[in-house]
Amino acid sequence: MILIPRNGHDVRYKKMKQRLKEEILLEYHQHQGILDVFDYCLSEEEAKEMIIPYEYHLKHVNKFISFFKDMFAKYTCTVYFNNYIKKLNKEEKNRLGDVDFTIYKKLLKKQPGCVIVENIEELILLVKLSVLEISFVDYIFGQGEVVVQGNFDLSFPIYFQQDVVTKMVFNNRLFIRT
Repeated sequence: MILIPRNGHDVRYKKMKQRLKEEILLEYHQHQGILDVFDYCLSEEEAKEMIIPYEYHLKHVNKFISFFKDMFAKYTCTVYFNNYIKKLNKEEKNRLGDVDFTIYKKLLKKQPGCVIVENIEELILLVKLSVLEISFVDYIFGQGEVVVQGNFDLSFPIYFQQDVVTKMVFNNRLFIRT
C-alpha cells in the first residue's frame, strides 16, 4: 500500500478528493446507482426479515470480493479513507476471517487520506472492511472512471462511465439499482 501524502506537495491527493465530491460524481459519470445484492430497494419489513447482521453480510461477501477483483484487474485502485481506521475487537477479527492482519496493522498507521492498492490481498481486506461494516472506504478505479463508496447493508453507491462495469456487476451476481 502506498500512501498518497495529504500535504500540498502531492496533487494526487487533491485530485482524488475532488473526484469524490457529489456534484463532480454526478456530472462526470454517465451511470450511477446502488451496487447491491438485490435488484430493488428492500421494504422495511423485508430488510428486518432478511438482514440478520453479519450473517447476511458474510453470505454475500464473496460476490463483492469477486467484483472488486475484476475491477482491480482492469483498473488501478486508490482508496480514500474519510476516518481513521480503528483497532479491531475480537468479534471483528473473527468476521474478517482469513486475511493478512499485517496489512491491517499498516492501515492503522495511516491517517485519513488516500492509499494506492498494490496487490489483491490489500484489496480483499479493504473490501471485507466495507462489506462487513467495520470501516467504510471509497474505491476510486483508474483516474476516477469508476467510484464505489462503502456503505451499510451492502448497498454501495457506484458511479461509472463504461458499460463494461455493468457486465462485471452482473457477472458477479450483483445488481445496480437506480
